[in-house]
Amino acid sequence: MQSTDFEAINLKRMLALQPDRPQRWDSLSHGERKRCQIAVALFRKPRVLAVDEPTNHLDQPARQLLKNVLTAYE
Repeated sequence: MQSTDFEAINLKRMLALQPDRPQRWDSLSHGERKRCQIAVALFRKPRVLAVDEPTNHLDQPARQLLKNVLTAYE
């Protein structure tokens, strides 16, 4: 998700994604990768989002970020 439009920037902010993450994908933690995957999925604006154990590999602060972003999603 390299887009610079408002929605992409907002998703990155809400999920605490650093701008250099694409360049260091191989060194990201599982939790950082999970947050990136959720951001990309939401950016595509699906009508339905089915997630299987989305909090795996997420610490408590990241779980709260995920909860916030999913709650705000329309």
